[in-house]
Amino acid sequence: MLRGVALLAAPLAVVCAAPASAAPVFFTDLTAFQSALAAASGATQTEGFETHPLSEDLTANPSSANGITVSSDAGPFSDLRSVITVGNGTVVVDVLTRLNGSSITFAFATPINAFGIDIFDLGTQNTPTTLRLIIASGSQDLFAGFTGTDNNRQFGGVIDTETAFTSVTFTNSTLNDRVAMDDLRYGRTGLPAPAPEPGALVLLATALAGLCLGGRRWRA
Repeated sequence: MLRGVALLAAPLAVVCAAPASAAPVFFTDLTAFQSALAAASGATQTEGFETHPLSEDLTANPSSANGITVSSDAGPFSDLRSVITVGNGTVVVDVLTRLNGSSITFAFATPINAFGIDIFDLGTQNTPTTLRLIIASGSQDLFAGFTGTDNNRQFGGVIDTETAFTSVTFTNSTLNDRVAMDDLRYGRTGLPAPAPEPGALVLLATALAGLCLGGRRWRA
């Protein structure tokens, strides 16, 4: 009897054991982001927002094109507008942070697991600010207590090789800190195969139990 239990338990232990989930990795350096992407056999597309409809209020009128929707909770203090050349184009996402902070969200029609974007003019109000990046599987303060000079250029990104996501949100903490974003990079890396469904495990357990009982009868 004990031998039959052992025969049943061992295969189940192999099937049920799952690798620990890897946490998302956040980036503030474009070169490091690109190196990690290449190591994970990933590739990205670039969105410059040139074909997005312009909007003077991304809360009331989110802007959608090419499978990407841009929205914000900053009301008329958020827009997608034409400017003097910033990044690689003339259209940027622009948010003026309101009291208690503001956010900007990029939503994707198709799940991705790699995201990066250029960030301009962060922390120029002579008050340290905190910019946080949030996805479904985790979040991180990319820049904490940050102050910058006019026209400074930063980078924010994330790669999650375990879990795809469909939205990315940035929050900024400092009142009147106007931040622009452009040159969005997004795509997929190689995702792991899904874990066995619970129903499949039950069927496997039943089959293994049958083999064990059959073995006992044969020996009898």
